[in-house]
Amino acid sequence: MQDSKYSVHVVVRSFEAGATRETFNYEKFRKSRVEPIRRLLRTASSQLKKIIVVVCADSQSRYGEILFDGFTPTALALRDEFPDEVSGGFILPITCVDWGQNVGSVNALNLGINMALVEGATHVLSWSPRMGLDGSMITQMLDHSNRHCLELVGYFRERWYGSISTMFAQNTCALWSKHFLAATEGMNRECEGSEERNILVEGLGQVPIAGMEDFDAYLRYRFIRNLFPRWGMCGMNSPLKEELGHKVERELQEHKIKVARQEAVMREYIRLMFPHQDQEKILDEIMAQAYYA
Repeated sequence: MQDSKYSVHVVVRSFEAGATRETFNYEKFRKSRVEPIRRLLRTASSQLKKIIVVVCADSQSRYGEILFDGFTPTALALRDEFPDEVSGGFILPITCVDWGQNVGSVNALNLGINMALVEGATHVLSWSPRMGLDGSMITQMLDHSNRHCLELVGYFRERWYGSISTMFAQNTCALWSKHFLAATEGMNRECEGSEERNILVEGLGQVPIAGMEDFDAYLRYRFIRNLFPRWGMCGMNSPLKEELGHKVERELQEHKIKVARQEAVMREYIRLMFPHQDQEKILDEIMAQAYYA
């Protein structure tokens, strides 16, 4: 594969809820953000062109950081840790003032996606640094995409066989083609959820119909182009490890709720978009477009 053909821009969402410049936890930041980004920089090929870090500066969100001279504490910390990359524009911190109340803000992701497309990305990799990604895996995902003409490629995580949701590409590590993102105009803001939209999940009761914006985008592509696009997954035999040890108890509980409701939300999205069709047949059609490696 010729590196010059591809321009991969990585989008990361980041925040330390309520942090000021004085209270910002540098030790946690170095472990959860700096170390994974350094590993990516050290191992990536020239296909990787930019890392966009979208930081919550939403004063109405519980996740918002407090600005200091117009900069978030995360942006200042990135400048300290990666002075050459930030000054040269390779690492680009941007602020999101409309984050909302969800950890995985769709608005923040779209902000990063739009920036990547404006900057000339051929592919956008949505990535959570808690997923142990390295540069060779990005190359593997690009190769897989190129070989099978895929519009979306994910990377398996540990115990991926546990549910439908972990068998599909998720924005914790998903490589999107610019053509896909242009067609869908990014992710759907309705996936942020609302108090009026809930679903009953066994063991959890009523939970918001929220998240899984990646799966929602895939379904929406079907309406726009009248076909399900080819998609794939890498790492079947060497899945990513997910590091959750740095999370506080509240965030761990939110993560468990998110995982528990994912499949139910996916099925609800199918029901809403294909109300007169059999869900299992829709899933069969989706899985028929999958290329696993």
